[in-house]
Amino acid sequence: MTCSVSVSTGTVPAAPGNHNPAGPVSSPISAPTYSSCTSSMAGVTPTVTTSGAWQVSMQNGAPITATMTVPAGGLVLKTSGLAACTVVAAPTAAASVPGAWANGAPPSLTFTNASVPVKVTGGFGCPTSATSSTFNAVYTVADTTDPAQQITVAP
Repeated sequence: MTCSVSVSTGTVPAAPGNHNPAGPVSSPISAPTYSSCTSSMAGVTPTVTTSGAWQVSMQNGAPITATMTVPAGGLVLKTSGLAACTVVAAPTAAASVPGAWANGAPPSLTFTNASVPVKVTGGFGCPTSATSSTFNAVYTVADTTDPAQQITVAP
């Protein structure tokens, strides 16, 4: 499945919570929405729903690391058509999805070939033996209250 649009909102913690010399800075985010989704299988239509308490954290370094936390059962993919499947991400516990942060104008949060645990149920055509899925995404990050303001991860 490929979705060409995904959106989430959050806030950068206020000082002093926006700095942590001993580790990452974390922030809650809204459950992402996914739209404009297509399947690589002809005749199969995907629908994605999300819920729960999602979080993102960044840790300064070289590279700057990021982690998105998917709450247990926080993403559900259902397909209809030639294959009626249900895929639940983080089926039994919250999952940490590793990524990278890039400072810039605008900054970005990138996930490349990140493995996410899944549980697949359904009938014919459903990969019910799959226990993980690969997640790839690039999120452009902006300060919606002050678009000229840059969000930077630094020491």
